[in-house]
Amino acid sequence: MPPRYTYWTIIAGGQPTAFRAKDRKELLSTLKQLRRKHPDSEMKWVDAQRRLWESPEAALRAKEFGQNPREPRSNKPEDRGRSWRPGGNHRDPRQAFKDIKKSHNQKRRQAHWEHKHRNDEDNKSGSTRRREQLTPDKVSSQNRFKSSREKTGKYSRTELEKQSVQKLRPSKKPETRYRKTTKASNPLRSYKKDWKEKATTKRENSNKKTVFVHLVLFTPRPNLTSSERVALVQSFDRAIQEIPSVKRARVGQRVVTGRPYEKLMKQHYDYSAILEFDNRAGFEAYLKHPVHAELSERFFSAFETALMYDYEIKQGELT
Repeated sequence: MPPRYTYWTIIAGGQPTAFRAKDRKELLSTLKQLRRKHPDSEMKWVDAQRRLWESPEAALRAKEFGQNPREPRSNKPEDRGRSWRPGGNHRDPRQAFKDIKKSHNQKRRQAHWEHKHRNDEDNKSGSTRRREQLTPDKVSSQNRFKSSREKTGKYSRTELEKQSVQKLRPSKKPETRYRKTTKASNPLRSYKKDWKEKATTKRENSNKKTVFVHLVLFTPRPNLTSSERVALVQSFDRAIQEIPSVKRARVGQRVVTGRPYEKLMKQHYDYSAILEFDNRAGFEAYLKHPVHAELSERFFSAFETALMYDYEIKQGELT
């Protein structure tokens, strides 16, 4: 009996056929027979949502990263704002009541502000109120009257008394002290000297720094189950967190760019893992750690092909 939900099927001439099987090997002979009359026949994996994939691993990978083959990532629906309503762009029916409430609140706040400042003006003295009520024309006329009094020399008695009092008061001038800055006491030069010394020492230390890198290239088995994949990821996370000699860890998926050098590769690897250590002793401590034993056992049972390299990288100028 063919499988009901997920299965392998054959697509001939762009149309699905009735050939189904849970194992891919069962349809290989049928596929060879169909390709005699239909050269474009191919085998596809059908998931529970009736979507076609190249393999079960591709469907699982797309499910983990949230990809949908029918809808590319670039064709996302437009962002719907707060004023969006179903049926088209139209105004919210509640907006009229919101506008009325907003205008009412503005009038109430304006009335409160005017009442508050009217009480403040009543408490002010007469001179302050008159000074605030001066218009630009009145101010300019007062300035003209003052300049004319200075030219004629006619002042009132109170004004003369104020001028005499100001002349009798001693004027306080700020004392200015000048200090000669010598070459040794110049803070800017000493700062530049310290900065240059720090920069040279930092550059020397960076040239001497080395990093030990453990590089792993691998391709998982096609029949790797989701539970085995989750267990492998959990053991890898545990090793990174519990082994102190691991300073940095990164895992990435291979990207095909179509460059000519990709044709020179005899073997392709879907994933890569890079682990960084301070030195070789830290890498050996990582290998001897009991958590690494569990990770190694799960990893060697999960991959189809793999390569592992170790490098010692020196940071600085090439010699």
